[in-house]
Amino acid sequence: MSFIDFTLGKISEAEFVAQFPKHLKLECWAPGVLYLPGESQFSLVLSAGIHGNETAPVLVLNEIVARIIGQVLTPKHACLFILGHPQALAKAVRYCDTNLNRLFCGQHLRVAACIESMRAALLELCVARFFQLHDAKQKLHWDCHCAIRDSFYRRFAVVPVAKSPCIDITHRPLSSQLNKLQQAGIQAAVLSQLATNTFSYASYIQYGAQAATLELGKALPWAQNNMLDHQIFQDYLISLLSLDEVKGEAEVSHELQLFTIAQQINKYHDDFMLAFAADAANFSCFQQGEVLAKEAEKEYCVQANQEWILFPNAKVENGARALLTLTPYVS
Repeated sequence: MSFIDFTLGKISEAEFVAQFPKHLKLECWAPGVLYLPGESQFSLVLSAGIHGNETAPVLVLNEIVARIIGQVLTPKHACLFILGHPQALAKAVRYCDTNLNRLFCGQHLRVAACIESMRAALLELCVARFFQLHDAKQKLHWDCHCAIRDSFYRRFAVVPVAKSPCIDITHRPLSSQLNKLQQAGIQAAVLSQLATNTFSYASYIQYGAQAATLELGKALPWAQNNMLDHQIFQDYLISLLSLDEVKGEAEVSHELQLFTIAQQINKYHDDFMLAFAADAANFSCFQQGEVLAKEAEKEYCVQANQEWILFPNAKVENGARALLTLTPYVS
């Protein structure tokens, strides 16, 4: 009887809680939402399953919660564990009605009521409650995903820096987070100046949390995941939860490749199409002037000398982002 079983409604809250050791203060705030108080100066939100077909991070969080319940792991810090989209997880689909990861920062109030809008509202309330309880502490929210397609950098992160028009990676909170990401096995980080409605961005902009959307390999069905591929990340989370003091302030190593966003290309018409191979990997590089996408007789081209592509998806809803392009971060 696991965190996943409770999230999917396969067991009741009472059955799930019955497994907890009597001294464990783990609380069920909602299906897929578990809270553990802590007394340190660090509070951590770990979320996964915002898209229901991205299963590996869900299994990682499930294992961590199992270790806490089994008294193998004793976190030192306040934690909020979230499995984001129970209905989509049950069906093994990305979403049911619309993309849940575009409905935060109150965006769920601006769309027609649906499964995702109700879940976004609930998750926003849970995160608000958590950070209100631990407002004075150093805050971190890692929202864990898997990419739809292959990637040159298998594990990468999108880190919001929207309040800083000039990105300074020596700034202590950002430097600290980049070091944590590197220790967790992340190979590249995109420093995003864009204001978005994603789950991690909401924690960043509303609560001042260090935050990132982590992409941990390619999205695969439950049984096809090789969890050895995620061992470094899982081990780092266990270490992070176990430390009495959260460290990671050292200078960022050059091993972590840093990018900034050059273009955001949105889809507005049904005839939108990408101008490169359907199986092109994330971080594929294109040269100045090359056509990236077309729609309604308009062409979107590479503007810088070189740009790297990220999250290309011509099947998104009209008005949604279909592609990001990147350039290397230059200090």
